[in-house]
Amino acid sequence: MKRVKLVVALLMVVAMLGCIPAAMAHQANCTETVNPHGKTVPPAGYSTLPGPKGGQNDDGFYNLSALAGPDIAWVNITVVDKGADNVYNTTDDTSFGPFLVNNSTKIHNTSYDFGLKIKYTEANGAEPSIKHMATFGKDNKGQSKAIEWHIKGQGDFAWVAEFYFEDGTLEGTVVTHCYVPPPPK
Repeated sequence: MKRVKLVVALLMVVAMLGCIPAAMAHQANCTETVNPHGKTVPPAGYSTLPGPKGGQNDDGFYNLSALAGPDIAWVNITVVDKGADNVYNTTDDTSFGPFLVNNSTKIHNTSYDFGLKIKYTEANGAEPSIKHMATFGKDNKGQSKAIEWHIKGQGDFAWVAEFYFEDGTLEGTVVTHCYVPPPPK
């Protein structure tokens, strides 16, 4: 028990001294988000992590959220269709992006949330594609422009967040996996 307490105490000291690389501090999440009108989170999704089926979202409306410290100026987000084999970083993957995200929301005094809202559809057998959502960039009688992109892929998707300093230096990269079930038969 003494050893466990000692290890925990040492890790806390290392973290306070800033000896842990900053990339480890970044977080990237697949969070269920609102429908294109921006009013409600569709109820068909399972649950956000750490729920029992966390990360799986039947509706496919996601906020790709990257949390970073105040020293990060922007985040590049690349969405990757994991292809028919549903395995990340293989030859049948299709990448969309990178999307430059330099608008952030301040969280507490030391963290910023960079986000991109998408609709992802697993369309087995269809050609992977991307297009703006129909409502994006328009004033549709007061309807929101909440979801920017509709992406169709062969399998589930992953997304890559690249964190950049103001001078353009890449600070770190995080890969996150998100799950959308195939359409019903």
